[in-house]
Amino acid sequence: MSGISRRSFLKSTAVLVAGTIAAGKVFGANDRIGICVIGFNGQGGSHIKDILEKKDQAEIVALCDVDKRVLQRGVTLIKSKTGKEPKAYEDFREAVQDPNVHAVTIATPNHSHTVITVFACKAGKDVYVEKPLSHNIWEGTQVVEAAKKYGRIVQHGTQS
Repeated sequence: MSGISRRSFLKSTAVLVAGTIAAGKVFGANDRIGICVIGFNGQGGSHIKDILEKKDQAEIVALCDVDKRVLQRGVTLIKSKTGKEPKAYEDFREAVQDPNVHAVTIATPNHSHTVITVFACKAGKDVYVEKPLSHNIWEGTQVVEAAKKYGRIVQHGTQS
């Protein structure tokens, strides 16, 4: 298979999604990946831009940010670009439980990357997470173990 596949929709940002998603659903050629962007006042804005460019492969079904103003601004942007209003979450723990979310991107403050990644894996979501993934080896090991235990793909960004 040549070109961009369903498993590589974030263009230069990340490889994110596996063929099998939550609840054992196997994605077909006509299915799109439901994405939640968690944290987007900085680098996460690039995630939104890249995902919007892949409208035939993925769609932003939810946004999550602790800042209500940032969250509302993101919802307004997505609705203006797609005609669909994404669900809005202030708490990532609620966002990863959304059954319409198949994968998440994480661009929150650095200290929260590990815990959000582990929660997302446990909830059955594939993950793209910005650097740094962790602050020490133990945290990194927790991410690896969660990905293995829950059968998830975790892609770590390096922008190299």
